[in-house]
Amino acid sequence: MHRRTLSPRRKHLPAPALALLGGLLAAGLALPGAVPAAAAGDDQPPQTPAAPAFVDRTGTSVTMEFGFWDPTTPPDNVGVTDFLVSNGSTTKVVPADKWETEFTGLEPETGYSFTVRARDAAGNVSGVSPAGTISTGVDPDTVPPSPVTRIQPENVADGAHYVWWSGASDNVNFPRGLRYRVTTDGGTDHVVSRTFYGDHPNLGDPPLTGCTITVRAIDRSGNVSEPRSADFC
Repeated sequence: MHRRTLSPRRKHLPAPALALLGGLLAAGLALPGAVPAAAAGDDQPPQTPAAPAFVDRTGTSVTMEFGFWDPTTPPDNVGVTDFLVSNGSTTKVVPADKWETEFTGLEPETGYSFTVRARDAAGNVSGVSPAGTISTGVDPDTVPPSPVTRIQPENVADGAHYVWWSGASDNVNFPRGLRYRVTTDGGTDHVVSRTFYGDHPNLGDPPLTGCTITVRAIDRSGNVSEPRSADFC
């Protein structure tokens, strides 16, 4: 019996895989880090961002949002890939799908100036935004927030219950950085990051039970305000 010698066979990609690879090549996505085809030869920088808006702070950090002056105009002819946020000595790269960032490692009770630039896939960088200025708070922070005011209930048609209140103020944190602990004499005990509580299924807060509702504000250092209560039965 003779052994049959088989010649090596070439491996071929299935037709669907070839079609997918062709689509990736056409889109400029064949290799990691490849510049999209639409960005090749692009020398047009993105629109200059607006000044950053500060939404919170601590003694060692600030949180800011950023965007563009004209939301009706595309920020770039191809697409913005990231933002360059700088305080003059340090620059932080923020992905384009993040319109907010926290800048950490700052000195307490110190003034800072921040600017933002946008960068596209071809590496073009926008002009520098107007500066936004802010001072960090004290650190450590041992002062509690003010108590909440004007606790108001609301019952809705589907049987859910809502409680609204006027938010607290704090010596360091902005309103965005405060949380609220809601307790009742019926056993409810839950923390929310907004100035209302609702046991509607769409919100997911635990059911409000009992007659007396108490609300306390909590800052980012863990300081807790004096309680404020209201009876609804």
